[in-house]
Amino acid sequence: MTKDDKEFILSSILVVFGLYITYLSLNIDVKSDFVESAAIFPLIISVSFTLFSSIYFIKSLKSGGKPNIQEIKKSLISMYKEPYYRQVSFAIALVAVYIFIGVTYLSFYISSFIFMSVILILFVKRVKVIVSLLSSLLVTAVIYLIFSELFRIPIN
Repeated sequence: MTKDDKEFILSSILVVFGLYITYLSLNIDVKSDFVESAAIFPLIISVSFTLFSSIYFIKSLKSGGKPNIQEIKKSLISMYKEPYYRQVSFAIALVAVYIFIGVTYLSFYISSFIFMSVILILFVKRVKVIVSLLSSLLVTAVIYLIFSELFRIPIN
């Protein structure tokens, strides 16, 4: 797979991601005027991201990036044979599960404790399981004390 093909794939993913984030930012509840709401900053960032990703996509098309399915499949298989890429992909998947499932369906504190525990247990081999669990509990408790008690910011 050529460099142009890789750029085409990456820019395609970035455009889709930018459109998704733009969609999410447009669905933020607005209690007051939209310009003064919390939704304006994510919207500006996501629209800018989508715009620049689209420019990147067009440039990759002009430079000849048009991979086929067989090339993509062959590249992905060779990439996942490397342990490093499997580990990075797994970490990215854990972050996605934490953000889109954990925080959404569990409380922030429970999902944060579980996420930190899993990351420490799986990726920091020199730390014992009990130390990982206690560290995760301590960090979660500190986050709770700072935001909920000190600053009075409710986090579910």
